[in-house]
Amino acid sequence: MRYDALRYFVEVVEQGSINKASEALYISQPNLSTAIRHLEDDFGLKLLDRTNRGIRLTENGKEIYFYAKRVFEQLKKIEKYADIHTYEYPIKLAMSINGIFLSADLFNGFYGKRTHKRMEYSVREVGLEEVLQDVAHLTADLGAAVVNEAQMPDFKRVVSIKGLAFDVVEEGRLLALMGPKNPLYQQETVRMDQLLELTAIRFPSDYFTELNHKFSIGGHGLGEFQSTITMNHCHSIVNLLKNSDAFLFGNRWEEDDVRGAGIRGIPVEGSTVRQQLVLVRRAAETLTPSTQAFRQNFIDHYRSIPV
Repeated sequence: MRYDALRYFVEVVEQGSINKASEALYISQPNLSTAIRHLEDDFGLKLLDRTNRGIRLTENGKEIYFYAKRVFEQLKKIEKYADIHTYEYPIKLAMSINGIFLSADLFNGFYGKRTHKRMEYSVREVGLEEVLQDVAHLTADLGAAVVNEAQMPDFKRVVSIKGLAFDVVEEGRLLALMGPKNPLYQQETVRMDQLLELTAIRFPSDYFTELNHKFSIGGHGLGEFQSTITMNHCHSIVNLLKNSDAFLFGNRWEEDDVRGAGIRGIPVEGSTVRQQLVLVRRAAETLTPSTQAFRQNFIDHYRSIPV
């Protein structure tokens, strides 16, 4: 496969027609059409449909364009290293997370070990489906999520289909997270019939959250709550837990991060739900040194939390 043909393909898509792309690339229209046809032959796939209004991507073409576009974006970043003596390119790390509040200590520790002056970190709080989508589509370098045994078989299947891999960092039991204004706050354990009288905080629904309805604790299903509120922003969730009688089904990794706000994680009687904290990455890709360092910091930090 010729990479110049792949670059031509990206230009054709972005210009919306063979004519406009040939002008932008300074090559003749017949030569450009031939290059695109050879590219389709190399893939054994039809990438473009020619119409009276220009070109239209096929479904296969959309996939090839998505990845080709990002390949050339990465090449542009590499080219900037030629000016390394006058410009220090920022170290970047993007994460998508679900079912966990990333600890401030984790970022503080990593910041203290930095080797570059310029760093760009971003964190997206999304559903489990989106975590996998973000990592697969290069929106995130790593994904962190909490997955239980009802979700794990389908989680593994989707991970395999999308060409991803994951590391199990730790395992833990289900807890009910609540603040001092909750009437159950002082109890050593809580029952499901008690929790059903409260407002349950939930993350936005997706395929994986629906799998949680398979669980029954103390004869009550997790879908029986009459009073619920859906949220997906950690600081808002923590504030609500701290200042109301609402609760959140969570884990000890979240509890460790919010303990300073006076929030407790209380075991649920009769619960056999086991959760695994996982880190998701792309299987066929070598992590950058900064991403690998953050990954190791993440693993070391959460494995150091007492059971």
